[in-house]
Amino acid sequence: MKKFCWILILALLLTGCGKKTEELPKEPEKPVVEAPAEKEPPKAEPFALEELTVEFLRTGADGSVLMQAVKKLPAELCEAFEASGFTVETAKVTMSGSSAATVQAVAEGGVTMAVLSVAELVQAERMPLVGAVAGERQMLLCAADTAYGKNLSTRETPTWAELDHARWGVLRQDLVGRDAVELYLADHYEGNALSDLSSVTEYETWDDLFAAAQAGKIDVFPAEQAEGFAILSEGERFYTMAAVVEDETLIPYLAQILARLQEGEFAALFGKEPYVQAQAGALDAQKRLTTLLP
Repeated sequence: MKKFCWILILALLLTGCGKKTEELPKEPEKPVVEAPAEKEPPKAEPFALEELTVEFLRTGADGSVLMQAVKKLPAELCEAFEASGFTVETAKVTMSGSSAATVQAVAEGGVTMAVLSVAELVQAERMPLVGAVAGERQMLLCAADTAYGKNLSTRETPTWAELDHARWGVLRQDLVGRDAVELYLADHYEGNALSDLSSVTEYETWDDLFAAAQAGKIDVFPAEQAEGFAILSEGERFYTMAAVVEDETLIPYLAQILARLQEGEFAALFGKEPYVQAQAGALDAQKRLTTLLP
């Protein structure tokens, strides 16, 4: 019996040794993903301009500078445009005695680009495409630290009677500040204007205007910087110069082209302020103002 038991145990051990150990299933190998090869950015195709004509107004410019510009500026124009990817076959500079005539020439395609003051440009019946603008100014309508000024600053929308009761101050020679007030009043108070206010004092300098506000002589005034005063309203953005075109292909490049030209011999013709690409409706506020003022 004992012998039989030992034989049985031995048989069981041999049977167990003969079985293969079951292996755990292996995780599938993850495919190797190669990073896509970096592609070179597509090279911009050059834009071809058979004839590049840039026009300026004779008024307000030095006649001798304009005469020299007619002869020498075309070379600078070619270099500035070609540096931005344009090929220019011929370039010339023309002069005009009328902003209206210049605007019409651009609109009809006879002039490639014109640089004009915004004050003259917005008078045009048909405005070409405004590609770049310079001399941005945004006026703030400020409340002085007077009892009445503080009271106005707590109003979400003051009534006309409340504004008319205030003592206003403006800078005599600052047309942008005055225009900003005109536009604000006309837009919010049924076409009322600066001349409709009961108390308006004009000052010669910004120092005089701020001194009057600090001394409590005025309650409301326009300024580019609040200088610690409460702000009643932020005005529209105004510009002093604009470059207009009819070919919209030029627009994304105008600011950099003008920046190069402002470094050249005839920089004065383009103004001192840096240009930026004009946003849609950039001159709408100033254009609208021409319909409000007599």
